[in-house]
Amino acid sequence: MATNKKEAAKENSKPLLKSFLISVTFSMIPLIAGIVLFSSQRSFWKNGAETDGKIVRIIKRTLCSYDRLSKDYSDCTEYHHPVFEYHVSGNRYENISDSTSEYSIGQSVRVIYAPEQPAKAELQLAREEDFPIWSIVLWIFSVAGFAYSGYLLNLYLYIWRKYFRYLKEKNSFDRE
Repeated sequence: MATNKKEAAKENSKPLLKSFLISVTFSMIPLIAGIVLFSSQRSFWKNGAETDGKIVRIIKRTLCSYDRLSKDYSDCTEYHHPVFEYHVSGNRYENISDSTSEYSIGQSVRVIYAPEQPAKAELQLAREEDFPIWSIVLWIFSVAGFAYSGYLLNLYLYIWRKYFRYLKEKNSFDRE
């Protein structure tokens, strides 16, 4: 039991600090993962070699959401992914791009590939328009918002726990 108000306040703040540290720790995991993925992608763009390629076909993928009430697929969206080919040291390679930008079959494109692994490649246009810098900033703010909301939730629960303890103690004193 605390002997003065300062010790009592210090004792009562420990669970709040603990819950804050847990919230921050869990919100840092996706932040660190995102930084690692971004830095590896950035080094690929920076150290990759460039060559000419062309679009050989377009793959159409359809993504639909399933409605459990009607037991039917609805709200379908079609995505078109270009398949591009390129040549490195006399070898022909073919890859599917993650880009959903508009391409036409036979269109010439610039390809960036890893010199040590020529089969690993991306379209040069895809890296410029499909991964803008503002998405990173937005992602960082969303992680910070997640951490802050977790902290507020823990603070709210901590205050309610204190309030219920107070009521419990008050009721026990009233009975005596």
